[in-house]
Amino acid sequence: MLSLPEIARGGYGAWRLLLGDPGGLEYFERSPRSMWRSFLLAPLLLPFYAPIALQHAFEVAPDAGWPRVIGAEVSAYAISWCALPLAMSVICPLIEREKELDGFIEAYNWANIVHLALYLPLVLIEFAGILPEGAITLLEMGLAIVVLYYGWFIAKTALRLPGLGAIPIVALDLVFAVFITGIADLLVV
Repeated sequence: MLSLPEIARGGYGAWRLLLGDPGGLEYFERSPRSMWRSFLLAPLLLPFYAPIALQHAFEVAPDAGWPRVIGAEVSAYAISWCALPLAMSVICPLIEREKELDGFIEAYNWANIVHLALYLPLVLIEFAGILPEGAITLLEMGLAIVVLYYGWFIAKTALRLPGLGAIPIVALDLVFAVFITGIADLLVV
C-alpha cells in the first residue's frame, strides 16, 4: 500500500510536471522499487475512474448490462496501465535510455492522478447537465490538448529526449488509448 506521504509527494511531482517544471521529477525516486510501487496507484484510482468509464460505456451502448460494462471497462483500465510501460521497456534500450526507464514509468503512472483531476470534474459537469453539449465538447478538446502536451513533457523530460523525439512516444500512447478504448467498446456492444 502506498503511504500518504508517498501519494502527496508523487501527486505534487506530477502536478509540477503539468505546470512545465522539470523539477517535478525530483519528487520521484526513479528507482526500480519506486517504479513498481507507482503501479499501486491503479487500484487506488479505479473508483475515481469509474464515473468516466461508465459514462463512456453507456454512451457507446446505452442498453448494455452492468456485468458486461464493468468487465470491459475494468479490463481496459488494467491494460491501459500496462501497455505503454511494456512498450517502453522494449523501446528504451533501442534509444539508449534504459537508465531513464524507471523514472519515466513512475512519472507516467503518477500523471494519472492529474489526468483524473482534470477529466472527472468535466464528466460530473456533463452528468449534471450544467453546460450545453457544445461547451462540453470544446472543453474536452482543450483538455485533450493539455493531456497530449503533458505526456510529451513527461516523455521529453524523464527520458531526456529532444522535443521531436518525445512525439512518437506520445503518439504511441495515443494509439494504445484509441485501440484499448475501441476493443472495450466492442466488448460492451
